[in-house]
Amino acid sequence: MIKTAAVFLILIFSGLTTDCHAASCSEFGYTKTSTSGCLGYVLKCPTDESKIFCFTREEIVKKLMPDWSSAQSKTSSNSYSWMSANGWVHIISAKGVNAFDSYVSNSYSGGLNILHAYGKGGGWEDYNSTFFPVKSGNYVRAGSGSTMLFIPLKN
Repeated sequence: MIKTAAVFLILIFSGLTTDCHAASCSEFGYTKTSTSGCLGYVLKCPTDESKIFCFTREEIVKKLMPDWSSAQSKTSSNSYSWMSANGWVHIISAKGVNAFDSYVSNSYSGGLNILHAYGKGGGWEDYNSTFFPVKSGNYVRAGSGSTMLFIPLKN
């Protein structure tokens, strides 16, 4: 009886393992063979140490680039706008407004003042702007009358 159960289990488990294979280094992202151009940490593949994983400057810049074709105008009348994705925000002060503040926050109140614009009306000071990264879930409030544009990252 024990032998029959053992044979039965071996047959069952051998059928389950026929599709298993050892993943290659490239399947785990270890595709480079040189550390030239690597920034930060370099990881070696556990099964083939000649294969490495790291980020290059070009890869990082590509991930941070804004997708201008998907830019969205956001409400900017002193109310908070929720950012639905990682990206960039561009705020331009309103012409003729003497002063305003813009904030970025993780909640729907308060936050970090990221732009304080103060102009004298009609001068070059009226054209202040800022451009900064945001993450999904941030709230941004632009000053009254200013223009706010959200530009998601390219995928």
